[in-house]
Amino acid sequence: MPVSTEIQRIALLIAIAVLGYLLVRAWDADYGKGAREAASRGAPMVEPVAAGASPSGDAPLANDVPPAGSVSGDVPSVADVPSAAPGDAPVSPASAERLVRVTTPLLDLWIDRLGGDIVGVALRKHLQALPEVGDAGVPVRLLDRSSVHVYVAQSGLRGRDGRDKAGSRPLYNAESPHYTLDSEAESLEISLRHRAPHPDGGEVVLRKRFTFRPGEYRIGVEHVVENRSATPFRGELFAQLKRDGSRPEGGTFFGPRPYVGAAFTTPESRYEKVDFEDIDEGMFRADVRGGWAAILQHYFLAAWIGDPEQANVYYGRRLPDGNYAVGYIGPEFVVPAGGTAGANAALYVGPKVQKRLEAAAPNLYLAVDYGILWWLSVPLFRVLDAIHSVVDNWGVAIVLLTLCVKLLLYPLASAGFKSMAKMKLLAPQMKRLQERHAGDRQKLTQEMMALYRKEGA
Repeated sequence: MPVSTEIQRIALLIAIAVLGYLLVRAWDADYGKGAREAASRGAPMVEPVAAGASPSGDAPLANDVPPAGSVSGDVPSVADVPSAAPGDAPVSPASAERLVRVTTPLLDLWIDRLGGDIVGVALRKHLQALPEVGDAGVPVRLLDRSSVHVYVAQSGLRGRDGRDKAGSRPLYNAESPHYTLDSEAESLEISLRHRAPHPDGGEVVLRKRFTFRPGEYRIGVEHVVENRSATPFRGELFAQLKRDGSRPEGGTFFGPRPYVGAAFTTPESRYEKVDFEDIDEGMFRADVRGGWAAILQHYFLAAWIGDPEQANVYYGRRLPDGNYAVGYIGPEFVVPAGGTAGANAALYVGPKVQKRLEAAAPNLYLAVDYGILWWLSVPLFRVLDAIHSVVDNWGVAIVLLTLCVKLLLYPLASAGFKSMAKMKLLAPQMKRLQERHAGDRQKLTQEMMALYRKEGA
């Protein structure tokens, strides 16, 4: 029997659709985000460093800070709210010895000694499959600085005597190029050191300390100033996330499109989203005691967490190079002549796990956005998480949660089934009533209600 023209047309359309889907998948693997991920799996790229800076020990006092214009102009430069500053210089793979690598049970992390910024973070417990590695997977790279993607965590000291200025960052020195935190150790502290001359004579020693713990995604960051001059040191801590506006790496052309953008906690709103598009229209600002500023992407986030005892100025702004800066500026602190003082911050960089977020900062757990049904979703998830803590299997936990919900709703469902059974038995009598009172709708309603009461339906 010959196949009809309509069937041939449908089969041809299906074949074209399948072929188009396969072509898009192949293009995405070769040139799309999969290829970009493969290009950025190595160590982050670094920017040029000034001549005269030594890779270890103390850099020469006169030459240990690169000249203005040679590095990033991301540092906030106005008293309360940052303003535009010169953009970044092109990155270069040279001077890779500036990178300090830190390995913990959860993180593979890179710190650039220029500014002490965290320029790369891979999540060792969270793997993603790539075409060239198959099902084995590679750690998710959350923070990165490469030729195709910029997402870094920056912090420093600005203000009157701060060494972080627009176009100039301090070059720190580290005792080792690679640190490892064992799962049995309590913590790991890494101290970067920078010596700088004071304009009024003497010198200032800056230390940037990172504290890691084996089972945490929260990183302590402390800036300590040792003032060896005869004049008080005045500075302000700034901490910000710098990111381009691209979608998260991974997925395909047909994948989901989750929210990617900034979020803050403010006195008016415990959890406030600020899209990159909103930042394009104007800079965001909020005065918050403590607080946090985050950038979200589907299952993961990075967040700078302010000192809960201090009043901080939070902001979101677009940089001249097209990237976005989301962070905060702390209050000014003073280090007297011959004294030592500083400021603290914390960085969370990892998955959206509610317990971890609750422990990291107040209201940060709200970054797990359940939508308008949060009032129902939050208690259900807490029950699910409690079950998982016992069975240690999410699939089994979901099945058991479903059974619990069924048991709770059984009385209501049982009453409904009984009512439906009675209605089915009453169907012949209802039909007779409809025939008898076809022309009197009010009488029909009265008779039907009387029948329901009589039979208990």
